[in-house]
Amino acid sequence: MNARLQLLVVVLMACRPPAHRDSGADGAPPRESASAPRPATPPAAYPAGASCAGRGDCPAEQVCVERRCRYRRSSAEGEILLAAARAQWEAGDPRGARETYARARDAFTRRSVPAPPALLCGGALAALSCRDSPRDRERGAREAALCLRQSLPGDPHRQAVLEALAARRHDGLILSAFDEPRAERFFGEQRSRPPSDAVVVELVLPPASEPGLDHVRRALEGDEARHAARECFLRAWEGRHGREARAQLLAELTTEPRELRDRPFYLSRVRIVPTGGEDESFEACLGRELTRLIHEGPRLSRATIWQLPFEVHGRLR
Repeated sequence: MNARLQLLVVVLMACRPPAHRDSGADGAPPRESASAPRPATPPAAYPAGASCAGRGDCPAEQVCVERRCRYRRSSAEGEILLAAARAQWEAGDPRGARETYARARDAFTRRSVPAPPALLCGGALAALSCRDSPRDRERGAREAALCLRQSLPGDPHRQAVLEALAARRHDGLILSAFDEPRAERFFGEQRSRPPSDAVVVELVLPPASEPGLDHVRRALEGDEARHAARECFLRAWEGRHGREARAQLLAELTTEPRELRDRPFYLSRVRIVPTGGEDESFEACLGRELTRLIHEGPRLSRATIWQLPFEVHGRLR
């Protein structure tokens, strides 16, 4: 009887499937059961981006790539849309970028893989720039909170979002909400600075007939440039609470030779350069934001370089 019992135990042990290990010999993750249902949303994952020297330095779902931990799995569709969203943002189309970032995040969700910090923080930055209504402001703050939860301190994408939030801290932003895992709202504190529509912006650009100047003039006089100038005024106001600010700036256009189908042309680049006036913070902000808006100039038929000084005046109503 004992011999039969021992034989039965041996047979049962032989029929048991091998235990799953945490990883294979090559560091690959364990295989998923074909019958196991896939989650509808990406699982909670440790943020990527930590420094590493080898695969043993990263969490199980990440690998070491160029001394940084990156997620093992990705979505090609999401990566393509991420590249498109970046291009829209750099071209001065924040609303288009916001929607493309959202589509990219949906692509990662369908694949049940975590979105990279570059996507989450880029989408947050685009959403924070669209604040025409309370709903827009809350959406931007929610996406910023997601970026902060899924990125590590020191990540450059995270830093840009922190700077954008810091610029809005006087708009009623509840800073403590970003430390809560499930905050109901992010705006609700009493505003401590004037609203954007209380700022009047005037731009004084002298007459000239340089190649490409019409393009620069239209961009500087457009709604996006005026909105950026009002925000720069308010950021400067936070430091000194002055009712007026003047900035002396220099519009600079240069060209680079290009060729398309054996037809040469010149691609122009525009920079807005502060000249070191009294309102340094106002000037620096304008130089940075206006350059971002109009960096890509028109195509020209010949090599060109010119500089044109102009002035921006901001004041409270």
